[in-house]
Amino acid sequence: MQNMQRIHFTSDDLARTRVVPTLGRTVETLFALELLANGAGGTLFQQWRKAVHSRLGKRVQSLAPADQQVRPFPELLLLGKQTAKIDALLQDGNFASERSALAVRDFYRVALAPYWKRMHQHLETEREIRGRIVLSGGIERLLATLHPRMKWEPPYLLVPSERSEDVVLGGRGLVLAPSLFLSGCPRTIANPGGDFGTPALVYPAPPDRSQTDALWNVAAAEDRSLGALVGRTRAAMLEALTDSRASIELSRLLEISSAAVSQHTSILRNAGLIRSQRNVNTVFHTLTPLGVALLRGYQQERRLAAS
Repeated sequence: MQNMQRIHFTSDDLARTRVVPTLGRTVETLFALELLANGAGGTLFQQWRKAVHSRLGKRVQSLAPADQQVRPFPELLLLGKQTAKIDALLQDGNFASERSALAVRDFYRVALAPYWKRMHQHLETEREIRGRIVLSGGIERLLATLHPRMKWEPPYLLVPSERSEDVVLGGRGLVLAPSLFLSGCPRTIANPGGDFGTPALVYPAPPDRSQTDALWNVAAAEDRSLGALVGRTRAAMLEALTDSRASIELSRLLEISSAAVSQHTSILRNAGLIRSQRNVNTVFHTLTPLGVALLRGYQQERRLAAS
């Protein structure tokens, strides 16, 4: 029988459970290091893995001992919640040795820093999608659909784990955070301590195949985006969607009819530039990472034309 972590929820815990876009650079760096060392992720990370090996060269051999020394992850996941400054995090005394800290910091600069803005947008989009689930079905619906290997059996959330144990939230709630690089089962940090205090659960949120170019190849994504962008209305719509908006908001902001909004959002959605999700009778639209890359290229082109 598979070992399970059993997370205990009270009504206060459900009320205080929230979703954040990420636990930070250090968390993603550690999971990326693990993914690379284990050869996980499949074709979705093939382009990223090839680029990392090319940049690191022979230095990639130093990652194997670093990957072992920065375990176990639960203690180090705490590190990512103290500050957003990656250098300070990776030099913290919680690391097994200064040498491993430098190796991990080097890995971050090569493997994650070039992609961080697009990664963060991907995770923000994931957070918004989960937020729509909460709006339409409540927090219990979110817990029941968060990951196929997790089970919501009120008042417990069952999470596959290396060992069976009980995690009592005690009214503190739970922080849910997606991770681009985490593979396999979600990871729980039961007792983070410090100022953060609230237990956290990190769950996998890998890209789909339509998003890999936008994540791993900026130039290719922007070339494709600029070629696909036609017309001022859709450009203005993309700019308006830097924040998630409902169709009726787009109609008011752009001063176009509801039918026109539906037509333009359909084109943008089919091009993989936005995601749309219905909540009761309202449809909300959000930029995808590819849409963000397209918008960035369009804005840059417009600035150059004006100069």
